[in-house]
Amino acid sequence: MVFLGAVGFSLAIYCSRVFFNNHGLINLIYLQTTTAFLAFLIQAGMRAGLRKEFLCGRQRIVNVVESYILGIWVFIFPPLSIVSLLVMKNYYFPIISALNAILTLLIGLRLVQKNIVEACFYSVILFFINFIAGGWCIYADYHSETASNVMIEVCALIIGMLFIRRPSSRLNYSKGMKLFVKISKKYWGMQVSSFLIVFSGYVFSQLILNIAQTNKEIIVIYSDAILISGIFTMILSRVMLLFEQRVVQSGRVEFYLWIIHGALLLLALLSCFVRGGNNNEMGLFFLLLLGLLGGYAVALISSFINENTRNIFLLWMNVIVVFQCIMFLLKYSGIWSDNWLYFVVLVNLFSLSCLLLIIYSFKGTAYIVNAGSNSENY
Repeated sequence: MVFLGAVGFSLAIYCSRVFFNNHGLINLIYLQTTTAFLAFLIQAGMRAGLRKEFLCGRQRIVNVVESYILGIWVFIFPPLSIVSLLVMKNYYFPIISALNAILTLLIGLRLVQKNIVEACFYSVILFFINFIAGGWCIYADYHSETASNVMIEVCALIIGMLFIRRPSSRLNYSKGMKLFVKISKKYWGMQVSSFLIVFSGYVFSQLILNIAQTNKEIIVIYSDAILISGIFTMILSRVMLLFEQRVVQSGRVEFYLWIIHGALLLLALLSCFVRGGNNNEMGLFFLLLLGLLGGYAVALISSFINENTRNIFLLWMNVIVVFQCIMFLLKYSGIWSDNWLYFVVLVNLFSLSCLLLIIYSFKGTAYIVNAGSNSENY
């Protein structure tokens, strides 16, 4: 059950591919990538930051900040959704993006805390929010897109209000905001890293969607890669959260990161041969899948590195993002060759992740260790 939250959009994509003859597929992928991008922006690096705080023994701080987040979301994002509806016909989906941010944060924390029951509960909620939203995307292909966008937000709000636990009235919002700001400042580098990772994936997806306007085959290959990467990432991320503290305590973070990268490469190869197709299609699928899996791999490195080595990470992430933005602008302006697509998918986040592992292997103590600190102060 704990894996269910990660497959809501993927199952909707599968339904579109198998039962609805690819209807709503472009809208679905747009919704998934936009929601993922905005969810990371809303989290502002807080998910990884709070996990680090917990791993360092600061449980009370984690509890206060979590309660603060649960207490304020309902006052911020529904009004933003109304503004989005009036100005942009809900083009950016504030409510469902916020709930994805909050629920993935809660699932991650509960898994690290070994509270599997609550993690499963939040995972089921996330699944229904995203799967229902995917259903409305398919509906929009037959009916009104604006009405579909409104229903995506309304359904997400109803589910969030019904099932996400509100904090007690005794919560000190002033203290919660103070700690929220301090953790945000402390993990500023992690926030920027998270933004660059997700922004890279977002720009890449927009490039693929742009190409798909004239090449329908690419969107089918890309949707299959999203389906498979979603399943692999779902399993690996949840399992990793269960053993994250043990990995840090072992002092062998780099070793485990190399093992994970090797496993991702093998999974991509196996998936490529199982899916089949001609040589060009298999090669493109392999690189697309590897690039999507690279998003998880590079995020894993970001969560384990010491903050005093963050600048190296940011430098190389910026290189990738600038490269992808240039390629997107070239495609958007019409200066494009179809052969460039293979170059774009080759210079992906998995390639960057392997490069970072090599660089950090020469940096000595580049990864966090459990300091055994019980300090709850800043």
